[in-house]
Amino acid sequence: MPIKYIPNNEIDFLRWDTCIAQSLLALPYAQSWYLDIVSPEWDALVYDDYEAVMPLPITKKWHIKQYFPPFFAQQLGIFSPYLLQQSLINEFAHALQQCANVYIHQQLNASNDFVWQGFSQEQRTNYKLPLQKKYATLYQKFNSNVKRNLKKAQQNDFYIHDATPSQLIKMYQDTKGKTLQHSESYYSLLEKLMYQSRHHKQGVLYGVYNKYNDIEAGGFFLYYGKQIINLFPASSAYGRSSGAMFVLINEIITQQAQTDQFLDFEGSMVASVARFYQSWGAQNQAYWSIRRNNLKGWRKFIYQLKSR
Repeated sequence: MPIKYIPNNEIDFLRWDTCIAQSLLALPYAQSWYLDIVSPEWDALVYDDYEAVMPLPITKKWHIKQYFPPFFAQQLGIFSPYLLQQSLINEFAHALQQCANVYIHQQLNASNDFVWQGFSQEQRTNYKLPLQKKYATLYQKFNSNVKRNLKKAQQNDFYIHDATPSQLIKMYQDTKGKTLQHSESYYSLLEKLMYQSRHHKQGVLYGVYNKYNDIEAGGFFLYYGKQIINLFPASSAYGRSSGAMFVLINEIITQQAQTDQFLDFEGSMVASVARFYQSWGAQNQAYWSIRRNNLKGWRKFIYQLKSR
């Protein structure tokens, strides 16, 4: 069966979501409701009767169509309940190459670890912590910095409780957000994702509070299949210096120890952040980023000019 390009209004969303849920590596980013939020105009490549699917998130930049990774969707690519083979990857790669006048940049999931013919490939880092063992065994893998910060944080009478989207977003804006200067649309998208993920019973917002009931750290986590994804962490200035985030991560590990879950830290290519995730005993599960410029004529010229 050939792979079909299916526009959004012709996708069978029930079959789509069934394929994602049953995939060998099921990730929440590829669900139809999630894609509708982060990339409302997404299309798809579909093999056979939804036996393998690949979302194509669409953005437009300088009036040029792109298949580009949206915010808050680290890994997409091909999803299937069946073990992928290089021959099927080749078919998807060929189908992508047939998409004319579009710039293609896709971040694939870890099960797509193959050669993508006709694309440039870059390997990216993602740390995941398997939680199948007892907490005491997991604790032994924490490095000395984690253990030291946990002891320090215990002196601050922190406690964990639910948080609201506005609490997490404001705490982030007041600290890290001042440097990164995200747009208002970025925060609006994040807030919508938080509310909708809770509606779908997949999102949890935790806060770490001091004895005066002020929030000092928090996180937005996605629970889907075997994945607990650290989608959006935030800390106050005091929370960062006092180890409040260590309390939160340690609590999740404690709760989920001896389950079939994985704590997915979502990255990072930033060396200091990667070291922090690795310090919990997490293992690198690398994934690929692929690119191809299918633009022609003036579109290609404008894209190359603006990208300099």
